[in-house]
Amino acid sequence: MPAVILPLLSRFAPWILGVVLLAGLLLYGWHLEAALRAARAEVRGGQGTIARLMATNSENRAELARLTADETAWQTALTTAAAADAHGVALSQRILTAVAAAPPTQDGAVAPVLAGALSQLAAAQGGRAKP
Repeated sequence: MPAVILPLLSRFAPWILGVVLLAGLLLYGWHLEAALRAARAEVRGGQGTIARLMATNSENRAELARLTADETAWQTALTTAAAADAHGVALSQRILTAVAAAPPTQDGAVAPVLAGALSQLAAAQGGRAKP
């Protein structure tokens, strides 16, 4: 039997080899096309992710700008409050120094020095000092 098949096989061997090679090339081409489709789908997904991340980045940058402006406003308010506090401390220190330096003769039921200190406080707060 091998003697019958061998001459036929050798006669059609180039054709069989050609068909096998052609089938292999077609399968390889189909594989490459499927891989290309998958890669394109992955690129589209990546582009969507990039768009979402860019939108998030824009939102974060806007929020950062708002927070920076808020920080500047808070720093200005803090500086103003610190200056007002320093002025209040200096005024309180002057009043306490005047009270401590007053002679004991000015002490009484309602000490004249206390009346003077209260008048100074009222004047500092924008009120009128009482006589």
